[in-house]
Amino acid sequence: MNGLGLLYENGLGADRDYIKARQWYEASLASGNTYGMVNLGRLYREGWGVPQDYGKARDLYEKGIAAGNTSAMVGLGLLYNNGWGVERDYTKARELYEKAVAPGHANGMNNSERCMNSGKEFRRINKRRANGTKRQPLLVTTSP
Repeated sequence: MNGLGLLYENGLGADRDYIKARQWYEASLASGNTYGMVNLGRLYREGWGVPQDYGKARDLYEKGIAAGNTSAMVGLGLLYNNGWGVERDYTKARELYEKAVAPGHANGMNNSERCMNSGKEFRRINKRRANGTKRQPLLVTTSP
C-alpha cells in the first residue's frame, strides 16, 4: 500500500495524484506500516494534496520515531532544521539526523554533514520556499 502511494505521489506509472497517494499512505498506516506515517507526514509538511500542516507532520514523524523509523527522524529533523511549525533548533535537528545515521540512513548522513558544515541549514530550500517554489517529490521512503 505504501508503495502504491509512492507511485501516485511521484507520478510513476500513473498520473501524479496526491489525493490517491494520501489514501494509500493512510491505508498503509492503518495496517501498521511506519513508512506510511513518514510519507503522509511529508504530504502534510509540503501541502501536497492536503492543507499544509506542520503540526500533523510533526505528530506523524514522532509516532514513526517511537516505532523506530529512521526516515521519521530525518523528517522531524527537517522541521527543526528549518523552523517549520517548531522553533528552529539546529542542535535538535543534528541530533535527529545523527540518530538516523547510526543504522545507515543516507539522508540522515547527508543532512548531518550539512549541519556540521554550515550552521545555516538548507539555504537553497528555504530560498525556494520564500520564492513560493516547491520541490518536486522524490522517492525517498520505501518499505524494507
